Order: sequence, then structure tokens, then C-alpha cells
Amino acid sequence: MATLVGKTIGRYQVVEELGQGGMATVYKAMDTRLEREVAIKLIRKSAFSPEALRRVLERFEREAKSLARLSHANIVKVFDFGKFEGSPFLVLEYLPGGILRDALGRALPWRTAIQLLLPVARALHYAHQNGIIHRDVKPSNILLRENGEPMLTDFGIAKLLAADDSHTLTASGVGIGTPMYMPPEQGMGKKIDARADVYALGIVLYELITAHKPYQADTPMEMVLKQMNEPLPRPTQFVPDLPEAVEAVLIKALGRQPEDRFESMEGFVRALEGLVGQAAPGGVLPVPVPQPTREAATGETRAETRSGETTGRTIDQSPIQPPPPVRKRPAPPPKPAFQFSP
Repeated sequence: MATLVGKTIGRYQVVEELGQGGMATVYKAMDTRLEREVAIKLIRKSAFSPEALRRVLERFEREAKSLARLSHANIVKVFDFGKFEGSPFLVLEYLPGGILRDALGRALPWRTAIQLLLPVARALHYAHQNGIIHRDVKPSNILLRENGEPMLTDFGIAKLLAADDSHTLTASGVGIGTPMYMPPEQGMGKKIDARADVYALGIVLYELITAHKPYQADTPMEMVLKQMNEPLPRPTQFVPDLPEAVEAVLIKALGRQPEDRFESMEGFVRALEGLVGQAAPGGVLPVPVPQPTREAATGETRAETRSGETTGRTIDQSPIQPPPPVRKRPAPPPKPAFQFSP
């Protein structure tokens, strides 16, 4: 599709092109009615076969309405949706601050990385409570306000763009999403739940703390096979002085099987809050999650299920004392970790 800069999409005057992805182009535009800047994500119909496009268009309005109902301080708001010359589009909140992807390539102090991602984890927990799984959590989908506050975008886009309920791209046989951040079950196109987002956010946190991706591969399928068969490189391989408790939380979030991970995003949030001694908004003290032993952290954690409920047992059944939370004085709000030019 030729550039739409200078053209009008409904009441939106396109100002500039912000970027392109595999299935969509993002533009900055002016809402001429409300006189505000917005971002328009225009889906390229050329990315689909005629039959697949028909199915996408059939589900687009339903999924777009679900996304528009999400209201959280750290989720980019969906303002509007529609079709332009047969291509569906979403109208989103425009954020000029930058993206988290720009911060990759250097290791951050573990406390800074956790404080940066905690609002994202809380936003994901909110979405899960409302029945929506993100399915494509990655650094390029975490935008930053000018003050450094993280904002999660592209909620549910992977599901919205799936041609059917399998969420699988027929060209590659790999589940819709970004392979290096997808859990193995999603990469295989299997049914997923909220623990897929736990895994993806765990990969982002691993990368921020170590400046390395845990797995590298040349093709999506090779990436899936590595995740399924190769042990997770211990974070202390890259950051030798990383606290054992932090490493244990990362390893649990990145469990190969869903039942090896935190049972929910809420559990992941509480574990992260326990590490930094930061209570959730509202003054609720964090409840630390017991940390697995070194033996369990190497991948030996086991979980049993009864009627679909995970018990979370580990090989070592001896009591494990979690690190005490900070209770004397609440931690000051984190300062912006990064400065980006618009």
C-alpha cells in the first residue's frame, strides 16, 4: 500500500508514517473533530489471502470493541476503529516518548528493570481479569511516555489478526506472535492462557537485566525447538552478582511448561513487588512468593494438577523462607529510567 501521508482516513488527517510491521503500518494523524494527535494502526490487507482477510474482517469489530473497553493507566487506549479501502484500522492514543526496544543492548540494574516493568505486569493482570490475553508482549510493544512511564500497546492484536481460532500462521506453522518472546505452547499453535503472557514478560525482564536474549535462532521454528529442548541459560551466567531470589523468579516465570510458571500474572506481580519492596497502588503490602531452591531453579520444579488447579509443589518440600518485604518506609516512586527523543 502506498503511503497515506497527507490523506484523510475518515475524520483523521494523516501527518506522518511512524513505522511498519509484518502486517500493519502505523501513522501519526490529527483527529480533526477533537483536535488531538492520535496513532492509526492500518492493517495491510495484502498480508492475507482473500479467505483469511474475510475471516479477519468478520472478527475485527468484535475484538476491537473488547480492546476499546480496556481502561488502565498503563495500557494505550483504543479510541476508534474502522475500515479504509477494505483494510481495517485502529485509532490509538499517541505517545511521543519512545519504545522500550530502544533501551536494549545494555544490562540494567535488576531493581531498575523490575520497577520499570511492574506497571506493565499490573496492566497485564488487569487485562487478564477482563478476559483478554495480550499474546505478543515484547519490547517494541511497550511504549514510553516522555517521563519514562511504560505503556503497553497492541493488546490482543495477535488474536484480532488470526484468520481462525488456531492462531497459527499457515505459511510457517508457527503461532501468531513474536517467536523469541513466545512460550513453546504458543509457538506450536496450541491453545494458550494467561501464563503465556507471564512467559513473554519474563523474557523481556531477562533481557533487560542480562542484556541477552535467552535463545537465539535463525528461523521461528528453530526458536520454538530451542525453547522446547534446550535448558534456559541461568541469568547469573551473564550477571554473576545477581541475587539468587531474582534469578529464581526469572526461572519460574520462564518455565518450559505452563504449570511450571507462576499460576497467574498476579502471582508474578507479587513476586516482583516482593523483590523490590514496592506495594501495589492503594497501599497493599506485597505478599512475597517463596523462592525455589537452587535445585528447583535449574528446571527441576514440578507441579501437580487436580481438576485443573496447580498445586505448585517442588521436589524439595522443606520450607523456604522468602526475603522479608520492606515495611518500614515505602519506596519512593521510580525515576524515569530512560530519556528518549520523540
